[in-house]
Amino acid sequence: MPLNEGECRRPTFEGGTPVVLGDGQEWFLAKPRVSWVPHDGPAGFRSRLRLGDDYQVLLDAQEAAEGGAEIIRSELALGSRLLLHNYDLTTDQLATLLTFGYGDDADPADVAVREAVVDVALGIGPKPSAVGGA
Repeated sequence: MPLNEGECRRPTFEGGTPVVLGDGQEWFLAKPRVSWVPHDGPAGFRSRLRLGDDYQVLLDAQEAAEGGAEIIRSELALGSRLLLHNYDLTTDQLATLLTFGYGDDADPADVAVREAVVDVALGIGPKPSAVGGA
């Protein structure tokens, strides 16, 4: 049975950035509201987040990920955290929503889900979609 976005909302639902996920519905990812500050780490900066220190740990893991499984794990963890802030979902339900694609052979819809979720997770926000012709 398909998930109903409205019925999955937590009582503390805060809204956020709407993103069409793997089930084709629009879901609201919590906005991390990232502030960037100087830091002595390898990137030269770090973030301060309203979502707390556990979110910073997830961002650090994503930054440190060197490839393959580490990148996939870190990006799915970020997406899960943003969804679970607003929704009461099981791991199986998350698996229907967070369908990430990587590489040239991936389903373009799965790549789009991944890019949208990671952009929100990193505080970049959604890219505007093309409307009409030019």
